[in-house]
Amino acid sequence: MLEGKIILILLSALLAVSLASATDIGGSCGVVLTASDTYTMSQNIVDNSLSKACVNISGNGIIFDCNGFSISSTSDIFGAIGILINSSDVRIIDCNLNLSGRFSRGIFLEETSNVSVLETIVQYSFVGIDVEASSGVNLTNIIIIDNLLGIDVTQSEDIILTNITGSENTEDTTLFESEVILQNSNINKVFIDTIFNSIIRDNNILNGGGLQFSVALSTTQLINNRICGNTHFDVSCQDISVGDLTTVSGNTCDIIINPENCPELVCSPCFPPPEILLIRLQTATGSDEIIIELKENTKFGDWVNAIKILWRIWI
Repeated sequence: MLEGKIILILLSALLAVSLASATDIGGSCGVVLTASDTYTMSQNIVDNSLSKACVNISGNGIIFDCNGFSISSTSDIFGAIGILINSSDVRIIDCNLNLSGRFSRGIFLEETSNVSVLETIVQYSFVGIDVEASSGVNLTNIIIIDNLLGIDVTQSEDIILTNITGSENTEDTTLFESEVILQNSNINKVFIDTIFNSIIRDNNILNGGGLQFSVALSTTQLINNRICGNTHFDVSCQDISVGDLTTVSGNTCDIIINPENCPELVCSPCFPPPEILLIRLQTATGSDEIIIELKENTKFGDWVNAIKILWRIWI
């Protein structure tokens, strides 16, 4: 009986040591992580002379949990990177990257596989999250704010972007020569160049640069996206060919550039057809009053029409 209690105590102690084994990386840049382990942050890191990766993850099987703390830099030196990953089986959690230098990258995934970046905010960078020559990458619950380019995916495959929220980026998402699923996201502009076997579904692409296809596509699905209120166009099919979009359904958009290149893309209108509900004249307190009532979500052009009608009545 005593022997059983001793074994139980030893197992409990080992479990406690295991749970407490996360390694704190400290409060300065220049960290290189090579051993498979869980690493954490317990304070913000600021390095305004950054010239390389603040945190370099070069080992496999690493979990890096920022615990909501930030890595910040204003360095304009080429090569300034918040977190660099060039290994496999890595998970990044709950980070806040603020790199405002002209050539900076918040997170750079280079020739990686099986990497997840979760619950992370990236802002002010030249490129927020840069994925190059990688596979099996999962970006989920990411906020990208005021970057020149929010997320850039280049020559990669099996990339899943889920619940991406973008605002005030020059371009939110660029997908180049890659296999990508972009889903359940709220962004302003998506630029697509030569993607294959990809799915763009259940996204809101609103009030920005719209969805722009460039060069050739292959077996790309466009499903249940709301693409509305964008500058110049909602969707541009200027540089693709008939048949490049293999599955198209349930999309909402108003303005398509070069629709002859994507006749399969048939959108529901973003807003109900404009309609002036009531124009009436009435007399009150000795003066004539003209009342024009419009539906909700009235576009600027409909207000112009209403003003024209008002002017015609007035004269």
